[in-house]
Amino acid sequence: MAIRYTPLELDEPLLFGIGLSGTVSRADKQNLLALADRCLERGKLHIILDMTGLTAIGGGGARVLADFQLSLTSRDGEAVFVGAGKTVRRFLRQRFDDMPLRFFPSVEVAQERFCDADFLWDPDAEELAADLAAADHRDEDAPTSDGGVGAVGAFEDDDLPSEAEIDVEASTPAPKSPRPGAPERLGALAPGGPAGAVSHGQGAR
Repeated sequence: MAIRYTPLELDEPLLFGIGLSGTVSRADKQNLLALADRCLERGKLHIILDMTGLTAIGGGGARVLADFQLSLTSRDGEAVFVGAGKTVRRFLRQRFDDMPLRFFPSVEVAQERFCDADFLWDPDAEELAADLAAADHRDEDAPTSDGGVGAVGAFEDDDLPSEAEIDVEASTPAPKSPRPGAPERLGALAPGGPAGAVSHGQGAR
């Protein structure tokens, strides 16, 4: 579909807005340059191009827009861009070289900050931050590898005695006290010893 132009209603009288829709290709070069000439004839040197309705653009189309920008900047004008997707921005950067290339998040912001040299909006950084935030949100919602959360999720199997240890403790009889009549006391598991090893203490008479 060939490119189409739609005038935008702007509150700022010194700005002229144009909505682009369809496809920008090399065949549109003369039409865009003619549009630039008409804008210059009417004293419209500062232009907002809304690319939200643009369906496709290639290297040739980006070159056409670069020529359009060159016509404006040669007379101290400038075109800024709204609604340019990642692919469109990449093609424009490849063709614009040292010419001004500014992006705005909306037509309203472009009107308000057009003449603000300190305003810098980086759509790539904003999209990256949004992608990272979405990835973090997915990670938070994903089930944990240990199958739970909090104290239960952090409880390891190694913290529990094995079945073999339980069986050995239950089946191993306590040895006789070496002194007749001395009380017998089952000690704790001997540290570092084999499963089922126990220590015994002698009670005082």
